[in-house]
Amino acid sequence: MGIIGAYDVGLDHSDRLGRFTTLNVATSYTHEDLLALLQVNDGGRKVQLDLTQTVLPELMVSSRFVFDRRKDKRSLRLMGKYALKDTETVSSSIGSDGIFIGAFEWRTSKHLKTRVSAQMDLRHYDSDSHHLGVSIEIS
Repeated sequence: MGIIGAYDVGLDHSDRLGRFTTLNVATSYTHEDLLALLQVNDGGRKVQLDLTQTVLPELMVSSRFVFDRRKDKRSLRLMGKYALKDTETVSSSIGSDGIFIGAFEWRTSKHLKTRVSAQMDLRHYDSDSHHLGVSIEIS
């Protein structure tokens, strides 16, 4: 049996309009190696569902489905993360928008993490919308 949790509930009231203007709700379900997270924002105008599964101790896969009623847009993103060692991971994702992201992350010490990532627009490969990034996290 899994665990269902209320993650967050947000409600905004406008005195000027005399009604509630925003309703945000998020809930999650956890069972063994599976995590499901459902977020409903702006009173149902945007819905996001994340499913994550730990396939192996070093391999995690997930998917994200987003439906935005305001823009009439649906998107799907598939993601994977693999731990090469305790201090090194490689991850990638591809979305229905044609964006591919790949990253390599390593922890050089207890308080220092470095990440190199690349983003490519596969639908517009010849464009200049590709990105390369480096980040350093100090904790």
